[in-house]
Amino acid sequence: MYARFEVLTKRRFDEPRGARTLAQIRNARLPEFSAVESIRVADVAWLAWKDGSAKRDALETAAREALLDPVFHEPTLSPLAISEMDAPHVYCVEKRLHPGMTDNRARTLVEALGIVMGGATDGIRAATGSLYFIAAKTALDAETLERLAAQFVHNAEIEQIRWHSKAALESLLRFESSEIARVFPNYAPQEPAPERVPLAGLSDPALEKLSRDRLLSLSLAEMKAIQAHFAERGADPTPSALGADPMPSALGADPTDVELEILAQTWSEHCKHKIFAAEIEYASADERDPARNEIPARVDGLFKTTIRGTTSELPKPWLLSVFSDNAGIVAFDAEHAVCIKVETHNSPSALDPFGGAMTGIVGVNRDILGCGLGARPIFNTNVFCTAPLDYTGELPERILHPRRVLEGVRHGVEAGGNQSGIPTVNGALVFDSSYLGKPLVFCGSGGVLPRKILGRDSSEKKVAAGDFIVMAGGRIGKDGIHGATFSSLEMTEKAPASAVQIGDPITQKRLTDFLVEARDRGLYRAVTDNGAGGLSSSVGEMAQLSNGARLDVALAPTKYPGLSCWSKVVSESQ
Repeated sequence: MYARFEVLTKRRFDEPRGARTLAQIRNARLPEFSAVESIRVADVAWLAWKDGSAKRDALETAAREALLDPVFHEPTLSPLAISEMDAPHVYCVEKRLHPGMTDNRARTLVEALGIVMGGATDGIRAATGSLYFIAAKTALDAETLERLAAQFVHNAEIEQIRWHSKAALESLLRFESSEIARVFPNYAPQEPAPERVPLAGLSDPALEKLSRDRLLSLSLAEMKAIQAHFAERGADPTPSALGADPMPSALGADPTDVELEILAQTWSEHCKHKIFAAEIEYASADERDPARNEIPARVDGLFKTTIRGTTSELPKPWLLSVFSDNAGIVAFDAEHAVCIKVETHNSPSALDPFGGAMTGIVGVNRDILGCGLGARPIFNTNVFCTAPLDYTGELPERILHPRRVLEGVRHGVEAGGNQSGIPTVNGALVFDSSYLGKPLVFCGSGGVLPRKILGRDSSEKKVAAGDFIVMAGGRIGKDGIHGATFSSLEMTEKAPASAVQIGDPITQKRLTDFLVEARDRGLYRAVTDNGAGGLSSSVGEMAQLSNGARLDVALAPTKYPGLSCWSKVVSESQ
C-alpha cells in the first residue's frame, strides 16, 4: 500500500521558507526571474507499507496527528491544487533526496507514527520532500524554470526534482505503482562479496587510472608503494608477515577492495594532512628584508615545525593531551578539563553548503564525544570564508553562488547545533574572490570532561585483548562514502555526490546522553568517533592500542540492504 501526504501552512500566515527563497531570488537581481511574485512551500511525506502491516485508516489518522499542527497548518493531508495560488501563472516543483541519502525527517516520522500507533510500524517505509508553489505575473519557459530551481530550490548533488501540473498533482492522490518504485526503489538484497583489485604488473599509467576511477585520490608514488607492499605480502604469505591467525581472504599479492579503500582514506588529505606534513622549499622574494632570511630554506612540514614544534618547545603542565586524540584536552581546574577541536569541511560544503556544514559541526561534536573517555560538547564556533556576496561573474560548472554558499553553511551549523542542543557562541566571516572555487568552512566545538572518572585519568584510553567493538549511533548508508578521499581532490564536474554526508544531529543528541551515562558507569574502556573513514578509521585507531582487531561488518546496521563490504567499512554516514 502507498499514501502521499502534504502539509501546508495556512494562507493567513507567512510561509518562511518560501519567503526566504523569494528574498534570495530578489537579492540576486537577475532579470530573468523578475516575474516571480510569491513562493509557498509545503512538506511532502510518502509512506509505503506491506498489506496487513497497518490499516490505511489507522495510518492516515496517525499521520494527521504526527504531521499537522491545527493552529498553523491547513486541515488536510491531500495533494493541493495549484489553482489555490492567486497569480496568472503558477508552477509547482517537488524535490526530495536521491535514493540512499540520509532522510532524517522520514526516520523521525516513522518514530512519531510508532508513538501514535503504539509501536505498530513494522514494514512501514517513509520518505520526505518539499513542494514549491511559484507564482509569477508572466509566463516562465521551461529553461528559465530549470535555472531557477537549480539556483534557488534544490541541490542536484543530493536532491532530485520533478515539475507538476495541476492534473499531475491531483493524480498523485491515487495509488500508482510507478510512484512507489520512484520513491522507494528496491535495493539488491544480496550484499556483494569483497573483490580482488589486480595491482601486480600494472604500469604507472594504469595505476593512476585505477586511482582516478575508484576515487582513491592517491598519487602515483602512493599507488606504487601499495603495489610493492602487496607484492611482498604475496611472496611471503606467512603469519609473521600478515599477523597472527590471518584470514584466508587476506592472502595474496593483490589487495581486496576493502583493503585498498581503507588505505586510500587513511592516506587522504583529511586524515593524513599531507599538505601540512609535506617538506617545503622556501626562498625569500625580498633580499632587502633580513627577517625573511631567518626562515629556513627547507621546512620539514609546517605542522611538525610550527604547530607541534612550538608546543613541544613550550610545554605547559595544563596541556593534558595534545596531538594524540580526537581533540586537545586542557586542564580547567583541579577537577575539570576542557576539550577543543576545530576542523575544516570545505569540499562537502562546496557541493552541499547546508549538509556539508552540518556534517562539519556534528563531526567536531563527535570528536569531543570521542575525546579521552568521552567529553560532553557545550559550545560551537565557526569561521566562513566565501567569495563576495555581490559576485556577478560567470560561475564555473557545479559551483554555487557565494550568497547561497554562505546562507547554506550558516544554516547548516545553526541547525546541527540547535538540533543537538549545543549553542553556537561566536563566529567570523571572510570574503575574498579566491574562495569562489572552494569555500573554507571552519567548524569548532568545545566540551567539558571530569579529570578523573571512577579513579581513572579521563585523558587516557586503554584497550585490552578480548574487548568487544561496539558501534552506537545511526545506520550506515552510501552518503559519506569517499568523503575523506574527496578532500584530496580539486573541485571538478566529476566530484561525487556520495562524498556528502547528511548529518543526523537528533540521533547524535541521544548518543551524547547515552555515552555520558555509560562513561560514568564505567561500561567501556575506550571510545572514539567514526570519522571521515567510518569504521576503518575508528576501529583502526583503537586497534593500535590492542595490536589488532577482528571486525564483522555483516553485523553493522545499515539504512538498506545491498551495501558492499568496503562501503560499510569506510562510509561516515552513521
